[in-house]
Amino acid sequence: MRELLRDMPVGVPDDCLQARIRGRRAFLVKEWDPLLLSPGELAALPAAPWRPEMPSGHAGRIWRALQREYAWVWGCMEETLRRAVLPLFWLAEVRTLAIWLRRRTGGRDSGEDLLEGSLLTDGLKRKLRGATGVAAAVELLAKALVASEPAFARLPETYRRGGTGAVEETLTDISLQRFAAVPHHPVMDRFVSLLIDGRNLASLAKQLRWHLPSLLPFLPGGSIRVSTLEGLFARRDAAGTAQLAARLAGGEGGGEVGAVERLVREAQGRTLHRMARQPDVVPAVIDYLWRCGNEGRNLGLLARLPVAGSAAVGTEICR
Repeated sequence: MRELLRDMPVGVPDDCLQARIRGRRAFLVKEWDPLLLSPGELAALPAAPWRPEMPSGHAGRIWRALQREYAWVWGCMEETLRRAVLPLFWLAEVRTLAIWLRRRTGGRDSGEDLLEGSLLTDGLKRKLRGATGVAAAVELLAKALVASEPAFARLPETYRRGGTGAVEETLTDISLQRFAAVPHHPVMDRFVSLLIDGRNLASLAKQLRWHLPSLLPFLPGGSIRVSTLEGLFARRDAAGTAQLAARLAGGEGGGEVGAVERLVREAQGRTLHRMARQPDVVPAVIDYLWRCGNEGRNLGLLARLPVAGSAAVGTEICR
């Protein structure tokens, strides 16, 4: 999938990039509770490199700010490192494609702004922009991706059956399975495994919440056995699912039923923070961009404080 992302001049040595990341990481928000108690302070947050100006709670603006930071990191890397962390950047582009397709479905031209900041090749972006409708764009995307992974050929049928939401889910699932099947840097392999665990636990929690009569398939390749997940579904064990999510990063204790996705994200973050202590640039890159994404998510939640209230928003904040 490397051929689908932009070529850039060779960046700086790994140790130089690590030093730059440490400097930028110092600007990230460290404590969220004061912002929940004093929401007016949100506008007074100092600018951070990934968000030179305080983005509003609009998801599109926050995502564009994140795109700029992904592009900055990509541009700073040497080509060997770009290939080592490819899954992280490709999955970000999957998210960009999903948002862009969804906006095209709604007839909002602003979706093209997201492609402008995308790391996809200029040729692919030009073809997607020129597509006459979302169905045609999905067809073009499938043709571009099938050389890397034949399973992407089913994207047009996925769109016809389930719309853009199903396309995003299928793009993500196929990508995760592709990355899980090919060895990468050990930290990247662990990251992919964590993402698969998160996808499976979130799916299980939804299936239990919606009282589905039959089980939807889980993705293999995570650290949690598929048989364990299937057993939780058979027992309709929502509490056990939450506990498993809370312990994903090796912690102890139970978890809050109904907060599985937040628990998973927090567990994933703790694991990445620990790995980033290694003297290695790969975990430093993954952890930093994860922190930026988590901060963007939290800022979007805090923008809803006047409507939702601090109690509701506080339960969703990932610390």
